[in-house]
Amino acid sequence: MRTLAEAILAGGYRLGAGAALPRLLLDDEEAVAVAVGLGRAAGGGVEGIEESSVRALAKLEQVLPSRLRRRVGATPRRAANTCCGCPNAAGGPSAGGKATVSGYGEAAVMKNLTQVAGGPRDFQLVRHLTLTGSQFEIGRALTEEARRLGWSPVPAGPEVNRARRIWFERHWPQHNARMDGAAAALGLDPDQDELAVDGLDVVPAGSGCSALWVPPQGSADGHGRVGRNYDFFRTTASEITGSPPAPGELPMASRPYVITTVPDEGLSSTVITMSALDGCMDGINAAGLAVVLLIADFETAEPPEHVTPQVGLSSLHLPRFLLDTCENADQAKQALLLAKQYDHGTPLHYLVADAHGQAFVWERGRDGSEHIVEFGDGPLCVTNHLLHRNPDPMNLPSDTEASFGTYGRLRTLYERSKGATLSPRDLRDSLRAVRQAEDPTVPFRTLWSTVFDTADRTMSATFYLGDGRYSEELVFPAAAR
Repeated sequence: MRTLAEAILAGGYRLGAGAALPRLLLDDEEAVAVAVGLGRAAGGGVEGIEESSVRALAKLEQVLPSRLRRRVGATPRRAANTCCGCPNAAGGPSAGGKATVSGYGEAAVMKNLTQVAGGPRDFQLVRHLTLTGSQFEIGRALTEEARRLGWSPVPAGPEVNRARRIWFERHWPQHNARMDGAAAALGLDPDQDELAVDGLDVVPAGSGCSALWVPPQGSADGHGRVGRNYDFFRTTASEITGSPPAPGELPMASRPYVITTVPDEGLSSTVITMSALDGCMDGINAAGLAVVLLIADFETAEPPEHVTPQVGLSSLHLPRFLLDTCENADQAKQALLLAKQYDHGTPLHYLVADAHGQAFVWERGRDGSEHIVEFGDGPLCVTNHLLHRNPDPMNLPSDTEASFGTYGRLRTLYERSKGATLSPRDLRDSLRAVRQAEDPTVPFRTLWSTVFDTADRTMSATFYLGDGRYSEELVFPAAAR
């Protein structure tokens, strides 16, 4: 059809034959009617268009407000006689799954959970969780897994909770849809105001890290890579906050997850998280965007006083937000500048790199100012001090007891990478050079080391099993293969 460019007093348009359809503007009743119709067609109500109806319904799900999802979900429809298959990404048996179109947002989910490193006698036991399906069903499955681990939703102020849902709906619809799935898993109204149904993401003070970006022109094979060490306590969450451990309480970082999500619509990704299943510390998406977080100002970090959810992005949500919504560094810069962010007294900064050879560090100053730190075409080194306050890696202060070796670690990474062409092995050797010493009197260890290949869209990782013992290097694609 052809859209005639003639103004109508009511602000509408008239259609003629010959060109493409314009965008549709639907009111609430029309949106519900379209979603219900697509659900019935996806369930086999109209022969021959089941698959296209599922795709269209998944797209509508991304933008449909929560208040309408409940109405659509309450409308009965026929179940489809189709099943989707998911490759066993980690090489183990499937942990269960379902493939139905029995209600709105339940297009299909396949769940695969395997143990990939360590065991009960090791410090870490690492699981790989792969989820495919709609964001709603991915959120439901993540919440079911979190409940199995003992998680429960936390109270939130009604006004704040309403504002959080509105912010996510406008700026991060993928997370908003997963929150609706979480509410379904909990048997809650998605519009209730008393409980926050997403994770309470807090990184305690004392999480140190080191990271190095090697751009394509500085890499022996032309692949841009991010390498990072994740350094953390070996103690329980109770001990970190100054309390004795509860009976049977495991160390906080002893059960990390590698999570691969392959949504019906949007970017797939693979991430590592220490605790919160809807956030992450490291990750890469199918476009080759990699994000890692680090404590930004170790010398001034304080334990959190108030950890209630707020409006916007928490510290561990921010990497996941970028992986869901951005394909390159330029998009990530704009997303961060436009986003509302908060931490709980432990400021973090983030190294972001893409498949096109661009990288930057995002950090917020002690006065709340926002900074994008870049280093031209050279390597970019990040540890646990604010780079915008100390931009010259050759002119750093001396370390103190309170600095956790941040300046020395950055100098080591810079000296190993400046003017050099690094092979993948050179990058891994550089990470080993700044790994935490295995001193019995020190509670920290490097709990995992990761290398993100932005060209191949993969994450390689080794995990700490005990002093002198690390797992073999495991490779995870950004999407299940």
